Amino acid sequence: MEVKINKEIRNYTESNSAEEYASDKVETEIIGTTEKTVRQFDKQRQKSFYITKEELRKFKENRAEKALKEPVKDSFKKATIKEPLKRYVIHRTEGKSVKTLSN
Repeated sequence: MEVKINKEIRNYTESNSAEEYASDKVETEIIGTTEKTVRQFDKQRQKSFYITKEELRKFKENRAEKALKEPVKDSFKKATIKEPLKRYVIHRTEGKSVKTLSN
């Protein structure tokens, strides 16, 4: 690798300065690192999206299975009152409280 770099520097110095070579080399490395980071980030994003999509699909399947297993509950029947409300009256007699049903 060092021999290759030395040849590149010699070839570069014939037409440009060593500083320009170093600058271009650093710029190339930065661009390469940036592109690699972006690819890794995108790969992780896609993986997270896929996992979330799969979890949502499983949730929907489980919810559908539970809906088939459980009987349908009629919310109206549940909300209706089957017995009339009982009203109680509290009387105090001889220092005691007595609860009686009123008509």
